Amino acid sequence: MAMLNLQAEVLRAHFSQLRTRLVELQLALSKDEADQQLALAASRADAIAEAARVKFDDLARQAQRDTLTGLPTSDLMRERILATIARAGRRELRFAMLVIDIDRFHEVNDVFGRAGGDEVLRETGRRLERAVRDTDGVSHLGADQFLVLLADLSALADPRVVATKLQDRLHEPMVIGGGAVHVRASIGVSHYPTDAHDPQTLFALADAAVHAAKREGAIDASDSARWEQQNRPVQVSSTRVWTASSPRAMEASPVRRFHR
Repeated sequence: MAMLNLQAEVLRAHFSQLRTRLVELQLALSKDEADQQLALAASRADAIAEAARVKFDDLARQAQRDTLTGLPTSDLMRERILATIARAGRRELRFAMLVIDIDRFHEVNDVFGRAGGDEVLRETGRRLERAVRDTDGVSHLGADQFLVLLADLSALADPRVVATKLQDRLHEPMVIGGGAVHVRASIGVSHYPTDAHDPQTLFALADAAVHAAKREGAIDASDSARWEQQNRPVQVSSTRVWTASSPRAMEASPVRRFHR
């Protein structure tokens, strides 16, 4: 947003200078000469306006995309969720929110470094996008957390089936820094309208559920799970899918804000 404001100020300064120049030309030149200069100035102004439009459109797109993964930001996803709620309310539709945390992601950074961890996040985003429908949405919320919006459950028997599919896709090996990484993820699920009617509460419930899933996975994780860099699979903790209605889900973690 700061960059957009700066660009706007620069363009306003250019147009102000152009207007001043046009007034000076009108006072200093004959009518024919002034008309000629005005035509040139109008052409230049049109070119500047078009360049500004293209630049603003590009900056607006960048502001709505996560710089690391290229996925929609949490702000853009929140707008989409609000639109989905409005549509679902009119048509009596159901949808689900999935909060996805990569298990023990810090170990990826420990073994493969920050660059390796970033590549795992990018590949995770790509796989999530490929695994859902065009009508659904995927967002990178930051760190190792993603959000998936299943926009219409009418054709889905249970979003947990989708969650299991996502886990399977993520667990397929990723080749990172000469090693194979098998990512496992914990997933928390909340439902509209069963669990809540607003984005904040839906996220809080799914976030609490994912923390319950992570805690359950940590209890069951094998001590032999480890990271290995020399072209051998990297294993992480066991995986769980919890819904907002799962017992003890809300006890798993403090409520956090979706709109960050």
